[in-house]
Amino acid sequence: MINEMKKDQHIIFDGSPRQDTEPSIIDDLWEYLGHHETVYVFYIKISDDCARKRLGQRVRHDDHPEVIENRLRNFKEASRGILEYYRDHQRYTFVEIDGEQTIDEIHEEIKSLIA
Repeated sequence: MINEMKKDQHIIFDGSPRQDTEPSIIDDLWEYLGHHETVYVFYIKISDDCARKRLGQRVRHDDHPEVIENRLRNFKEASRGILEYYRDHQRYTFVEIDGEQTIDEIHEEIKSLIA
């Protein structure tokens, strides 16, 4: 599928990268595709309290308070360097979005930024 991409097509990576090695892999992908335009990185940020509430509302067997706290801690540790990488790299336009808005508001904000 990547081999068939055209320059005017777009890629959305949802929830990625999550590990320190992944940004350089994505950089290599842009080079492979010959993509030299600005790439937008949207960080949809929510407070820990909002995350706890949302995670606690899911109906999953592993969503106990201690598991949720562990997930929040792991996310912060894993994402710190990745977020810095995208904030500092010239290829990327890093945009932090208030994730506590409605889905429609977030969608409209993203559309307005890339228009």
